[in-house]
Amino acid sequence: MSTRHEPTLTLIHQPLTSLEPKTPHWKWSRIPLLAIAMLMLIPLLRVHASVTTNFEQLSPYTGPSLKLDTLTFLCSSNHVASGGYWGSNPKVEQGGWIKAEPATSQWRITLNPDAPSAEVIRLSGLSKPPDDPEIYTLEVTPSGGFLLVWKERLRGFAPQVITIDPANSSFVYSTQHTNPFRNRGSVFWGTCIPYL
Repeated sequence: MSTRHEPTLTLIHQPLTSLEPKTPHWKWSRIPLLAIAMLMLIPLLRVHASVTTNFEQLSPYTGPSLKLDTLTFLCSSNHVASGGYWGSNPKVEQGGWIKAEPATSQWRITLNPDAPSAEVIRLSGLSKPPDDPEIYTLEVTPSGGFLLVWKERLRGFAPQVITIDPANSSFVYSTQHTNPFRNRGSVFWGTCIPYL
């Protein structure tokens, strides 16, 4: 009887290498590959986060009151936000961004309460300023702010709106338009000082 089971016993006592736990061998050469893979995941996570969550960026602001002993102001901004749709069919993307521009845009604004209107000249920025001043309607809001709307807009041109709050010298310029490549709105914000 023992001779019949001997081959079986021999097989049982042989080590089965495929079932034995292997000791892990860390290969240091894989670290750069792991780092590259992690860096590639970051943009994907950012895109996922921007699609699935709302984004809000607020920071404290305190500005001096704007002295109204002059009616001409220099308003400056290098902060811009833009949102809407980019591209043309069949590839259209939606979204938005906030950034600081490399060049500061400046507007010289002269209020004329008698008309009531405002003369606006864009002095600088990323695009070429117009040669002639633009005329805006002027409205004083219930809080004492100024609301300016581009009065002489020609058909096909983007509307332009400017608001100024003399209580803290804040300035906001906005425009929006649609064309074959985009349907978006842009907002610049900054501050105003008396233009001397």
